[in-house]
Amino acid sequence: MKTNFKHYRFLPTVILLISLLQTVNATLNTYPGLPGDLYKSTRYKVSVTQAGNTYDSYVYNSVNTYTETKGNNRALMTDDNNFCTFSFYGSVKVAVNLPLRTTAITSVEIRPKIKGISATWSGNTITIPISKTGNYYVCIDGEEKNPLFIFANPLEVNPPSASGNADVEYLTPKTFTPNFTSTKSIWYFAPGVYDAGISGGTLTNIPSGTTVYLAGGVYLKGRLTASNSSTQLTVKGRGILSGIEIPYVRGSYGTALIGGGRDGNTNLNLEGIILTDAPQQLCMSYSKGGSIIDNLKLFAWYVNSDGISLEQNCIVRNCFLKVNDDNLKPMKSNETYKDNVVWIQPFGSALQFSWNTTKPTTNIMVDGLDVIGFDKGNLTGVSANASVVCFQNLKGSTFSNNTVQNVRSDVKVYKIFTLQIKSTKSGFDQGLGTIDGMLFKNFTFPLGAKYPSTFDGNGTVTGEIKNITFQDIVIGGTLLTDENSSIYIIRSGLTSNFYYKTVLDSY
Repeated sequence: MKTNFKHYRFLPTVILLISLLQTVNATLNTYPGLPGDLYKSTRYKVSVTQAGNTYDSYVYNSVNTYTETKGNNRALMTDDNNFCTFSFYGSVKVAVNLPLRTTAITSVEIRPKIKGISATWSGNTITIPISKTGNYYVCIDGEEKNPLFIFANPLEVNPPSASGNADVEYLTPKTFTPNFTSTKSIWYFAPGVYDAGISGGTLTNIPSGTTVYLAGGVYLKGRLTASNSSTQLTVKGRGILSGIEIPYVRGSYGTALIGGGRDGNTNLNLEGIILTDAPQQLCMSYSKGGSIIDNLKLFAWYVNSDGISLEQNCIVRNCFLKVNDDNLKPMKSNETYKDNVVWIQPFGSALQFSWNTTKPTTNIMVDGLDVIGFDKGNLTGVSANASVVCFQNLKGSTFSNNTVQNVRSDVKVYKIFTLQIKSTKSGFDQGLGTIDGMLFKNFTFPLGAKYPSTFDGNGTVTGEIKNITFQDIVIGGTLLTDENSSIYIIRSGLTSNFYYKTVLDSY
């Protein structure tokens, strides 16, 4: 066969143009570390390389200060969190060095596994190619006591300029005071460490419509709370908001690290930042308008540190949560949760649909959830609340027409489902409620669960769970069917119309 080379004479030029375009479109932003190596990990060092250029990515360390010993749960929790953050477009190579390591690395697993990332290693250094933005856990030799998280963010969209804008209040660690005054629409925190104090000053009475921008390299201690008259609070950037110096009071609810005004009118528009060391709840709003939470990363050690709790018509997407109470709380109508990642600690669920809910709730969509860690305390039965999908005590409400789909777990869990009309905890109202119409679709749990799931339709007064559909639920490699359902699901009280399907049943 004769080859006509004239069609290939421009090939070197084409290759060069493609290479140039790839270089132009490839962008990487890393961020300054903290002065004096404050809150810096000694266990991990991370660098990121793109287009031949290598930059350090500061690795933060948050030490577990939880002290309660009930159920030995502190001993079964992780000892600290280590995490770094950067933003990019294109592809990067992340190098993780373990300077304190004295033994050879034998295995590295990047979770969520669904991302399909494989690492290589030599000596004490691990190399991880990343071409997809995401929130990753680097599991080394199966050891989970001192996890490393890599937050590979997308590039920021239209961030405010770092200087020269008359509409921006520019703040630095030297010029910031907790009670500063400003009527400007954007508050720009430049890199560095800030302390708003326990009372919070201006930052707990933020005017309506204000955007708080935390640049990468910011570590802000305190709370961010909208004023009572606020209709919207926007917080974005690549910085950190920390509750590290706010006292923990067990049983304290209603005060979040980021929150709307107490009158319940504030929509939250949050993107990109990290919340760490929260003493109570992390992100909360009672607005009915439609908050949007995108790409938040949340860490907390204490009981009552619920993750994201919002009202109806909200969207929560691309978030990472490792808190010690309920992570995501889809309790109101018309909520959407898309592509979130969760590490479950001893006292919380991944998805908590109800705690004493009184109003009818419908049209919740959870689409995409990856469980990448599960503190071993949960496997000992520390809390019945520690299931992946949980309902606790419907107090007269009816849940209907709600869907949870595309849920995966890279670890063995305590239970997959716990749906109970009544609460197992004393002091809670034991009320009437109904779950009528739930679709659970495309669940993949290769390592299964320690205990069967439970569906309990009994309250102090009659409750009911009915019209529950399971489609393509795979537990430990076995498809859940009507024939084997009694192995994986325990039903009690009024439960009826449980259906088991596969995708083939739809044709």
